[in-house]
Amino acid sequence: MSSSRAGLRSRPGAVREGRPLQTKSARSGRSAANAAQPAGGRRRQAAPISVPPSPSVPSRTVTASSRAPFVVLVLALAIGGLIGLVLLNTAVNENAFRLHDLETRQEKLDEEEQRLQQALENQESPEKLAKRAQELDLVPAGDPGFVVLPEGKVVGTPVPATPPPSPTPSASASSGSSASPSPSAGR
Repeated sequence: MSSSRAGLRSRPGAVREGRPLQTKSARSGRSAANAAQPAGGRRRQAAPISVPPSPSVPSRTVTASSRAPFVVLVLALAIGGLIGLVLLNTAVNENAFRLHDLETRQEKLDEEEQRLQQALENQESPEKLAKRAQELDLVPAGDPGFVVLPEGKVVGTPVPATPPPSPTPSASASSGSSASPSPSAGR
């Protein structure tokens, strides 16, 4: 005979999981009454034995109440996953807007830095420095002299700076000041 699900051999006439097994004569299509009987009289049939299902074989009776916690768990996980995805997508989009704003601000700051660097280079040009020195009444230095410290020896001939000739008042400047009336004259 074939083996049962639990791995045990079944006996003739044994009941497997609540059903009696079919005998050889029933399988071949003949009824037990038409089967050949031994010479000694009527053949005795074994009584079917009821065998409970093996504990390793799960019961097939599943009710809706036993499925409910599993269905609720699956639905809760699916809904939680969807909510998590929506929140994650929202955070990514919010960060994308923030990144765009920061990039725009960085571009403006780069332009400002470039403008300030150009203005600084313009102020440091030799022409601008000479003009500012004249405005502050600075004079160009002559030949410098150097002092070597360990010996105290002066190298080179130092020449003091000579101030440029002071501008003399011109006739147009004196005539302009005499043409304007003094504030006390109108009183």
